[in-house]
Amino acid sequence: MLPLLLDFLIFISVAWLTNHLFQAQFKFNLERIKTSRFYSWDPFPQVTPYLAYLRRKMTTARWRFEPREFIWIQVISGTGLIMAGNLSLVLLSGSWPDWSGVLFYVLIFFGLGFIFPVVKLNTAVRSRQKNMVRDFSFYLDLMVLGVEAGLDYSAVLQKILQNSKQGPLKEELETMLQQVQMGKSRSEAWREFSGRIDLPEIHSVILAFIQTDQTGSPLTKTLRQLSDEMKTTRFQLAEKRAYQMPVKMLIPLLGCIFPAVFILLFEPLVLRFLRLL
Repeated sequence: MLPLLLDFLIFISVAWLTNHLFQAQFKFNLERIKTSRFYSWDPFPQVTPYLAYLRRKMTTARWRFEPREFIWIQVISGTGLIMAGNLSLVLLSGSWPDWSGVLFYVLIFFGLGFIFPVVKLNTAVRSRQKNMVRDFSFYLDLMVLGVEAGLDYSAVLQKILQNSKQGPLKEELETMLQQVQMGKSRSEAWREFSGRIDLPEIHSVILAFIQTDQTGSPLTKTLRQLSDEMKTTRFQLAEKRAYQMPVKMLIPLLGCIFPAVFILLFEPLVLRFLRLL
């Protein structure tokens, strides 16, 4: 009973501390804006970079959470894993562990539960970025054909989006075109698009679009060159992954396949040897 009570007290303490910390940060930032724009002291400097990191990642993953809400999810996940883990230990062992064991498992379970939402977020970001890089090469080839035919690249992009399947890249490009239709300049819309997707592989293409809008320079040769470079980069990446496959296969081979093969081969010999003894 005491370990469960300890889990509950830890949950209440962590929840109160998290709420107090970020509520104080929010109130302080609000007062700083009201009083002086040159006031630069921050009482929680270690929190602000983490909030910016979460906001950037959630924007890329299209998660509709505020950073503070995500931290609450981390706290709930960590506390839930504490309770589930301690309860599992009690059911498996049949008795309560000592206080030192309880504190050790509390720290381990809370840390794992607190990190899990971040791992899930980073996985969603990588999956979304991978799909965007894959689709962007195809979009770029179609844009090259349209621009070489004499069309404006915005008109070509709208036609491509109308006839393409739903995906992460289409969502971001549609958001960018909606911003342009609402009065935002194309250069600014492209910069915000680049910040949302956070992909260095596509930044060079976006810079070419921005330069074309600002200077009026021709885009045909630049797009063709960028398209060829992206194809070369994807081919080199595919070769790299192919070379890495034998190394990655060692873990399942050594951990799963080889032990099963050894058991099948040597089990009859071992059984016969034991019978002789």
